[in-house]
Amino acid sequence: QQQTGTSPAICRKRIFNATTDARLLALDADTGKACADFGDNGVVNLRANMGEVRPHALMQTAAPLVAGNLVIVGGSVMDNGFNSGNPSGVIRAYDAVSGRLVWNFDPANPDNTAPVAEGATYPQDTPVAWATLSADLKNGLVYV
Repeated sequence: QQQTGTSPAICRKRIFNATTDARLLALDADTGKACADFGDNGVVNLRANMGEVRPHALMQTAAPLVAGNLVIVGGSVMDNGFNSGNPSGVIRAYDAVSGRLVWNFDPANPDNTAPVAEGATYPQDTPVAWATLSADLKNGLVYV
């Protein structure tokens, strides 16, 4: 996505990738290098505020959705109906330039969309959105 505004010339075109180990990456489309102004040197840790996460229990199985100036991710957990204590299924929207969390949507707590407080954790075992997301920018909707 072509960025506008105060973003430096580097990383004006970005590629966003969500990894199977729960990271959101921003890469310069021209060089392939991490965008240093996004998250922590090009990486947002999607395990943040999830509490204890067992190995391979939280992963990204779909590409992030770029909608306007937001990068939106769902996630997948290894619940398979056989265990509990799984990470939240929260859907999160990050600023496409800075990587700052703008809003979150937990299907089990739909009225609380403010970014989670520092040190707080999302509730475990909530519904997940592991498939591809889509958006209707005209109506301000994200489909999960």
